[in-house]
Amino acid sequence: VEAALRQFESSSGAVGRLDAVKAYDQLLHAFRRLRDRTPDVRLRIAGDGPERAALQALRRELDLEPWVEFLGEVSNVELVYRSFDIFVLPSLGEGMSNTILEAMASELPIVATNVGGNGELIIPEESGILVPAGDLETLVSALERYVRDPELRLRHAHAARRRSEEFFSL
Repeated sequence: VEAALRQFESSSGAVGRLDAVKAYDQLLHAFRRLRDRTPDVRLRIAGDGPERAALQALRRELDLEPWVEFLGEVSNVELVYRSFDIFVLPSLGEGMSNTILEAMASELPIVATNVGGNGELIIPEESGILVPAGDLETLVSALERYVRDPELRLRHAHAARRRSEEFFSL
C-alpha cells in the first residue's frame, strides 16, 4: 500500500465505509466535473463496504479509472491521510465523524457536507469548507478552491490541526 500511495504526489481523499449514506457516488460525479476543470487531480478512497462494486462500476462509467483509486480496507490509516492534500466527506448523514477528527489531526483541510456533527467540528472558512448535502456544484467548487489555492489549503490545514488539538484531543 505504501508504494501505491507514493505513486501520486497530490490527491484528494476520503476514508470510510462504502455505504450509500456516505454518498461516494456523488463524490465521483463531483470529481468528474473537477477533473474537467482541473485535470491534474487524483482521488483516493480508503475503506470497504456494500457499495464498492457499484462505485467501481461508476468510476469506469465516468472514465475516471486512471485518476480514482479504491484502496480497500487499510490497517495504517495514518499513512493514507498523509497521502492526501484535501480530505472530503460527502455524507448525506453523520453523527460526530471520526474521520473528520482524524483528518484534522493529520493537518488536512476538509470539505464536508453540513450534516450531523460536521458543523461542530469544522469552522467554515477557517478549518474547512462545509457544503450542503447533495449539492454537487458547491462540492466541486469547494474542492476546486483548495486545488487552485495552496495557501488557503495550508492555512485551513493548520487551523484544523490546532482545532483538533485544542478541542478534540484524546
